[in-house]
Amino acid sequence: MTAFEGDLSKISLPLTLQRIAGQGATGILTVQGENDIIAVSFLNGGIVSADALNQTVEDGLGEVLVGEGLIEAEAFQRLAAEHQGGGGGTLSELLVERRVITREQLLRALRLQTLRLMLHLLSWSEGELKFYSGDEVSYEEGFLPISVEELLVRAAEERDGGAAADVGAVYRPKPAHRIVRVLDRDGDGSEPGLWLTADEMRLWQACDGERTAVAAAAGLERYKLRYALHRLLKLDLLEPVPFAGAMSQQVGAAEIFMPPDPTVARPAVAARAAAKAAHEGRVAWLPWVGYGLAALAAGLIV
Repeated sequence: MTAFEGDLSKISLPLTLQRIAGQGATGILTVQGENDIIAVSFLNGGIVSADALNQTVEDGLGEVLVGEGLIEAEAFQRLAAEHQGGGGGTLSELLVERRVITREQLLRALRLQTLRLMLHLLSWSEGELKFYSGDEVSYEEGFLPISVEELLVRAAEERDGGAAADVGAVYRPKPAHRIVRVLDRDGDGSEPGLWLTADEMRLWQACDGERTAVAAAAGLERYKLRYALHRLLKLDLLEPVPFAGAMSQQVGAAEIFMPPDPTVARPAVAARAAAKAAHEGRVAWLPWVGYGLAALAAGLIV
């Protein structure tokens, strides 16, 4: 059964992945591009495997194992040929049985291979996608599911050269210049407007110019928080507050920005000001001391 389908030229792939994750769906998403087809398996909204028509899991696994220095290329090719020659089980099982790698190394390598294939998929701008819902999917037992937000954070960091939004900073909301819609509640992301997930909408509404993004997120999982903050900044719906303690107030339709109290935001400046005031206070008494001594001397002379 096809749950939904679409065209990458009209619908956002990241939003589609977030839609599947938000529903906690189990099933397979297929994306057919010009030169390849990639199938992604979801379990309760998490990515548990990915396969490409032009690259088998074994080929991708071999690249990872060799690249990570866990096996020599020639040794992997010999084991792959032996596996193809007959015998039951998978190549992964053979690698563990021969103690070429441990079970933990295998699972980490499969996860890295899946991440790389998914990052490649996110670079596609054209293709037809279909999602088939189901009760179960095939994946390696013990595989740690990849959250969609983890994938999207990694993709954003690669694209932006490793830059990431500071979740410990304070942000305030900016007015939207287009209609804001919530994914699933208002549609699938194909209509015009700014599309947000429910988590992104809550974070946008919670950032008040006083609390950090972490405090405003109220326990949101770290990758969800990082990607939600990344998107809201990219969509120009949030801006960082210049100094901690700054806040904005809504008065009618206008926004008034109130700069931070200098005694709070700039303690060093406040300390210098206090010291200067104390010094000036001491200096102010000096003329009165002089007047007193002069009067005493005059009295003694008389």
